[in-house]
Amino acid sequence: MSSEVFGKEFILKFESHLNLLESKRKLTLSWSITTIIYCILLFFVIKYFNEFLGYVTFAIIPCIGFGIAWAFWSVQVWRKEFKQAIISFITKAIDPNFILKDRLNFDVGEIKDSFLIPEFDRYDIVNCKLCMVLRNQNNIAISEIKILRKSGRSHKQIFSGFLISASYPVRFTGKTFAYHKRLYRQNNTSELQKVILESPRLMEKFDFWTTNQVEARMCFQTDIMANLLDLCEKYKTEFDLSFIDNRIYIAIHSNKALFEPNIFRTIQNPKIYQEFYDEVTTLNEIITKFKLHQNL
Repeated sequence: MSSEVFGKEFILKFESHLNLLESKRKLTLSWSITTIIYCILLFFVIKYFNEFLGYVTFAIIPCIGFGIAWAFWSVQVWRKEFKQAIISFITKAIDPNFILKDRLNFDVGEIKDSFLIPEFDRYDIVNCKLCMVLRNQNNIAISEIKILRKSGRSHKQIFSGFLISASYPVRFTGKTFAYHKRLYRQNNTSELQKVILESPRLMEKFDFWTTNQVEARMCFQTDIMANLLDLCEKYKTEFDLSFIDNRIYIAIHSNKALFEPNIFRTIQNPKIYQEFYDEVTTLNEIITKFKLHQNL
């Protein structure tokens, strides 16, 4: 099914759901804009009439802060409601085996187990926006996460994107990695050996490291190398891979949130769901490319 056809069919099939969400979108947007306008007016009142207001100023300032915070919070609430209502329909259309998992049950241990985000520390804040599980023999999990580290009064972003993990039909005694060269990281490679593959184009894009050269050759066979190149060129996406124990991990770096609607755009436009369809099929294709749907 093409994304164009999917977008049109989706609008027709879930018209009643979308009408309700669209009404909520308009109401949320109007109230948020009105609140922000009132806050701006109050700010100018304080600025130019402060001497006449006296102690009233101390009551108005918290109201401005609360009003702006409420406006942004209400938009986020609507986005989450939209995401929860729509996402299951879209993922099921791509693959009936996709199951939405409670994002609060995200296993933070997978971040450490993958060795793909070496900057991660147990004190960092992990915000899991979405967790999808593909229930089959490989138990594939796709998690949309953002990792933040507190730095003084602000937060530094350590990682933003998707972490894919799946069981692999081979159990490795060592560890093998493919790190994209365009991504800055602080990887400790002192205990690893450099892997030189037969594909010069792939070597230009990735650094390959391992603790077992034989296993590394098995991980990056000819067809897998071809798939890696195809994914890089087709989606212009930076990602890292690791093969550890009987698991494969793929960390896709992206600041674009999955299924995040624009509050200023109507949600009854088929193009929105075409984009969503393309996003899921991209992730699905990455899984398929690495043969994670079947035992090798």
